[in-house]
Amino acid sequence: RSAAWASSATNSAAAVRSVCSRFSSSTPGTTVTPSRSRASRRAAVAAAEVSATAVVAVAGVDGIAAPTRAATTAASARAFIPGAGQPLAVPDPRSSVIPPPRPASHPPAAAGRQHAFAMPTIPGCNISFDKVAREIRCKYAADASGGPADSASLKAAELVVQEFLPTLKALPNAEVTRIMCGGCHDFKIVVNQPCADHDAWKEKAFAPEADIVAKLKAIDGVSAVETQEYTCQPL
Repeated sequence: RSAAWASSATNSAAAVRSVCSRFSSSTPGTTVTPSRSRASRRAAVAAAEVSATAVVAVAGVDGIAAPTRAATTAASARAFIPGAGQPLAVPDPRSSVIPPPRPASHPPAAAGRQHAFAMPTIPGCNISFDKVAREIRCKYAADASGGPADSASLKAAELVVQEFLPTLKALPNAEVTRIMCGGCHDFKIVVNQPCADHDAWKEKAFAPEADIVAKLKAIDGVSAVETQEYTCQPL
């Protein structure tokens, strides 16, 4: 009986070690897929139960009762197998940092600026645009050194801009830019908008443009107050 038990137990233990070696950490870089890992664990546990059954068939070997040896063998096999008897945790694909593949019906976006509609094009010169700007400009008087630092008219013009700046920036999709040149003494305010928003502002006479122009003209040292409309297209 002892010989029969030893042979059966040896064969069962070898089967357990063979199955367990498939997901043992002894092989660096080896990755077991969730489905294969689950199948391997079930096979290993089944082999352990076969070993336990063999022990039950040979009662009282080595002075240990058959039920005790069976429970010990099965428990040892389960303890050796990582995660045996526990549900396999499968990562939630929604929590993955890898973005899902782009559907075949949506090809990769082309590089460069994309437009959802055909931009207006000026015939002949092939100038396309989807933004139009309104400019208010003037000349300021330089200071005693010929520069802008101590120019009283430039300071006054800047105060006018700051007064109306919140109104200009509140226009739909408006990009407000100030241009100042210390050499030619230009002072400009440019409001750039998409075509449709610019046209809507134009219907309201570009308010508050008239008030800005009037206040600039009233400043001593400010001259050549003008307005202009032109395309201003980011490229």
